Amino acid sequence: TTSMATTADLLLNGSATGMVTNSFSGSQKIGALSFDGGTTIQASGTWGSTSSTATHKDSRFTGSGLLNNSIAITVTAVANSKTYDGATSAAATPTITGSLASGDTATLTETYDTKNTGTGKTLTPTAIIKDSGNNVVTANYTITYVTSTAGAISAAPLAYVANPASRNYGSANPAFSGTVNGFVGSDTQANATTGTLGFTSSASPSSNVGSYAINGSGLTANNGNYTFGQAAGNATALTIGKAALSVTANADSKTYGQTRSYGAGS
Repeated sequence: TTSMATTADLLLNGSATGMVTNSFSGSQKIGALSFDGGTTIQASGTWGSTSSTATHKDSRFTGSGLLNNSIAITVTAVANSKTYDGATSAAATPTITGSLASGDTATLTETYDTKNTGTGKTLTPTAIIKDSGNNVVTANYTITYVTSTAGAISAAPLAYVANPASRNYGSANPAFSGTVNGFVGSDTQANATTGTLGFTSSASPSSNVGSYAINGSGLTANNGNYTFGQAAGNATALTIGKAALSVTANADSKTYGQTRSYGAGS
């Protein structure tokens, strides 16, 4: 084991009582001290310091617990906006007030209260602190976490995608079909929307030859997490072709040398 103080003895009543040993590094701090016999007393200050306010006893101590005056820092969430992605993570980095011990580094993150769209959403910060040896030493700190209500999540876009279809002039429209693209994370049409998906066209049997739109509709996003639009290809997804015509001549006869003329239907 190593001494809590790098080299110094704990001083009680002005005299050294011997090295206090335990499995701690020199930068760690102890909050509660106990006699070998099990009696617990409270202490402030650091090992090797003469400023301890503990009731001084002429006995050997062992360390137990964190020091009541461990390093105090404040971690505050900051504003963050994003498009709905099916997760509560936020890209912004919280701020930290106060100083870390020499060699310590902090990883700061924040999360939304829910994954759904909205404004004024609560962002909660988190800190993980490691020492120079990459050991987690977060417990050496008294951390005050300050949330923020400046979180915003906007709806993600979905697209109705119509399958191409065709017919001839004068015919009725065929049954249209298609899909919805753009779901994020584990979302699907089944778990993220309500309603019945359908595709229609404004083209009628009398519509002229050309290209016409097939548009999707019928769905509503749960929690407003998505907005709906039409895929670019929908605008020309229906093709109307020329109708087939056949011309049949009526049977007729004439005498050689005669001239005959025929009108429609003759």
